[in-house]
Amino acid sequence: MRTLFREKDWSTSSLGSVDEWSEVLKLSVGLCLNSRFPLILWWGPELTMLYNEPYIEHLKDKHPKSFGTPGRDVWKEIWNVIGPMLDSVFTSGEATYSDDMQLFLDRDGFLEETYHTFSYSAITDTNGKIVGILTPVAQTTERVIAERRLNTLRDLARARAETERNLIPIINTVLQSNRMDLPLCAFFSLNAETGVNDLLITNADTNAAYEFLNSEKFVEKVKAAAKADEVSVLKDLEVPEFVFPGSKLGRIPEQAVITPIPTANVDGEKLYLFCAVSPHQRPNENTLAFFESVGREIATA
Repeated sequence: MRTLFREKDWSTSSLGSVDEWSEVLKLSVGLCLNSRFPLILWWGPELTMLYNEPYIEHLKDKHPKSFGTPGRDVWKEIWNVIGPMLDSVFTSGEATYSDDMQLFLDRDGFLEETYHTFSYSAITDTNGKIVGILTPVAQTTERVIAERRLNTLRDLARARAETERNLIPIINTVLQSNRMDLPLCAFFSLNAETGVNDLLITNADTNAAYEFLNSEKFVEKVKAAAKADEVSVLKDLEVPEFVFPGSKLGRIPEQAVITPIPTANVDGEKLYLFCAVSPHQRPNENTLAFFESVGREIATA
């Protein structure tokens, strides 16, 4: 970062030549670059962004072009959220604190669901005038998503343990409560000998979603994936938009995972869990493990 700082032509930026910088700005930049914790400096009326090396992982492909760039040009996708917060601090001087704030960041060509804990604190010059804002920020995405998924698994286990009546409506309610991780999921039984496919449980709550899950094209995809008898990722889901009217996700899932559920086979039947992957998450080992755990909880209900 120090090399990037030295090589940048600051005279073309809103901050001007380094020789003309105030002592407060120089000291603040030095503090930022020396810190081992992710820090951002928002400086001047344009809230020009300066940051240190630990913050680069938050930017991904936005770095290095973000260094010395007005904040609204860097974080266009969330400026409607953080812009007013920064303006408020710059105007009033009153600090803010945000805990596990959900932000959808456009990085590496992907609008990703992320969570961050951060604060905005005003920096003043020797005359008491607010000239910048300091932001320490910690990314908490993995923990927040892991806790949310764990709560879903706990609710499924609790339903199985506490309910003796028909569990299907209760399971559906649990699955519908976590649309961020389970935008659409379905539990199937498939008879390997007859090829008969039965939809047992789903969190679908519209006729369009039911029709999609029972469509011949979709069922054939399930059967093809089931033949492998292993976790399969479908990368071309082709879900019609009308399946997700008013979706909280804002986008339509394009990938799904079909997971075989180990259980005692009855009359040649096997169980499979279909889960659409949130369009704002990248499927990884944790995602696959979560889907498998959901399937196991349902299978033992």
